[in-house]
Amino acid sequence: MKMNWKKVVGWSVAALVLAGIIGTNIYQQRDQKSARQIIKIGALYPMSGSAAVYGKQAQRVADIFIQDFNKNHPNRKYDYKVIFEDVEMSTVKAVSATRKLRNMNNVDAVFSLFSSMSMAVMPIAQQEHFINVAVGSDPRAADGVYSFRFSPNLDEYGNMYVKKLKKEGIQKVSLVVQADDVGEVTRTNAIKKALQKAEFTITGTHEIFSNDKDFTTLLYKIKDEQPDIIIFSSYAGISDLLISRMKRLDINIPIIGEGVVTSLHDKSLGEGSWEVEEGGFNQEFINKIGTDNTLFTEFLWAMLQIITVSFENTEVTDGKRPPIEDVIKTLKIKTVGMESPVGTIRIGPKGEIFIPAVYKTIRNGKVEKLEEKRKKKMIKIN
Repeated sequence: MKMNWKKVVGWSVAALVLAGIIGTNIYQQRDQKSARQIIKIGALYPMSGSAAVYGKQAQRVADIFIQDFNKNHPNRKYDYKVIFEDVEMSTVKAVSATRKLRNMNNVDAVFSLFSSMSMAVMPIAQQEHFINVAVGSDPRAADGVYSFRFSPNLDEYGNMYVKKLKKEGIQKVSLVVQADDVGEVTRTNAIKKALQKAEFTITGTHEIFSNDKDFTTLLYKIKDEQPDIIIFSSYAGISDLLISRMKRLDINIPIIGEGVVTSLHDKSLGEGSWEVEEGGFNQEFINKIGTDNTLFTEFLWAMLQIITVSFENTEVTDGKRPPIEDVIKTLKIKTVGMESPVGTIRIGPKGEIFIPAVYKTIRNGKVEKLEEKRKKKMIKIN
């Protein structure tokens, strides 16, 4: 059988051309993929220990945000990646994790929970020039050019407690605060200041710590004070322990505050309790993440909104990444008035990301926004 060499040669050439086209397309696709730079965001969260629920929830919500953002912005300038580091609730670990994120991942921004974390990260942000954002009531959490904090107006925050307690006929209040968290202490001090100004009786101010396990002595001491109500400021893990102990000791003093509503893992323990919390109660966000137990992830979502809007709207020269200082300038302009799960964003002169505060309650084991009843105005018709 004779080979038709012309056909063989033709097939070979065609195969080579096709292979070349496929190879070129693959190369172009790879080139296009690598052409979009990645903006990296470090997330300092407790991923282990009693407060690990915060980190696990944040990881899930960050994934939802990135998927949602990519879907809605096919022509985006950058891709975005969130890198989580387990810092438990330690500022020492937050510092070492931040240095790792900068040295190994060259992150452009760092997000953390609570003022103490931000204050620990702030000197590194100043030195290394990256954006540092936290949920923080302490004004020092926004010190420096590169640091920002989500916060309500503390005077308004304290006065909201006063207003509702007056309506409930409360006169004597006992305060319990987690003293190894700067943000909890700052919020409690704001509440205490407002109560004193309104001439409430404060029967005692009691400190607890994140490694405390047995609150029997403390709870009996508070019982002896005979307050009308306890205001409790703490975060997840320790909150469940204290409330459970209180129920076992059959101490039936009403207890409210962040440690009873937002921070409880088992929401049934705080049925009927209420608190004042910074941030809105965005039903669309709750539907998106599939739970009303948001665990501060509304702040992570808002932070990712701020970062993406700021980078996407900062001009780039010669294809280079813009200086962080330029991104911060954009942040202060483009994110003002932006709607987020924590409400409408306002940027203060000292790096405050001012947000509204709302009343929240636990009803049927779920956190809900507590709507205040307003008196209807009588309209006189002439």
